[in-house]
Amino acid sequence: NPFLWLVSRNRLGQTAVWGLLGLIGCGWVYVWFLAETRLADATPIFVMIIVLNHGVLKFWIASEACWHLSEQRRSGALEYLLSCTPLSERDIIRGQWLALGRRFLAPLIAVLALDVVLIAVSMSPAAENDADAKTNFSACVVVGMVMLVADALAIGWVGMWRAMSEKKPRSAAGQTVSRILVLPWLIFALGASLRFFDSGTTALIFWFVLGILIDVGFATTARQQLLTQFRTQAAQRPEESLGILGQLGRWMGRRA
Repeated sequence: NPFLWLVSRNRLGQTAVWGLLGLIGCGWVYVWFLAETRLADATPIFVMIIVLNHGVLKFWIASEACWHLSEQRRSGALEYLLSCTPLSERDIIRGQWLALGRRFLAPLIAVLALDVVLIAVSMSPAAENDADAKTNFSACVVVGMVMLVADALAIGWVGMWRAMSEKKPRSAAGQTVSRILVLPWLIFALGASLRFFDSGTTALIFWFVLGILIDVGFATTARQQLLTQFRTQAAQRPEESLGILGQLGRWMGRRA
């Protein structure tokens, strides 16, 4: 896929993801030994590890899903590819998905595998957790794992559409994050303030269903708009992305 080659020329992309996750892991190992944490008291650390790993991946995927298309749209490369080559909109979108998969699929699988390991450790006799604690922790982690995959897919579709539709390319990632990651927590916080939940189980179910509905709703809409309006948006390069000299040069070029 030519577009995959275009956006994957930086071979250090996946290495950077692995490097950051490795640094985070080394940091947690340091905290573990510095605090002399016992396995019986490790559940809070496990929760923080999972939340941090998932958050890093989601925010990084949002950035990458937006950045390449924004840059190629701003430079006019997308318009050129669509008008002067046999590539179609679906080919470009497929290439972007392949690039995201090449960079994030293996780290995503590794993070999910680590989640499974943490569940197994928490259920071991050495952890000294009672049955309720084991069940609650396992349920929360499994829900978080499903939401990581669902959020990653939704972020990919929404990020690509925001990159094609935003007038200011730098705001595309922020718009994506606010829709997929921030909005569910705002609604959840509102429900908690209104005492909508009568138990932790109800709160977990509500958060899971809410997150899935938001992911499906925004991803479906973004995919439809991306497939039907991609060519139109590619031809509308944002003036705001150019500086004063760039806009002057474009104006003089049109006059000429």
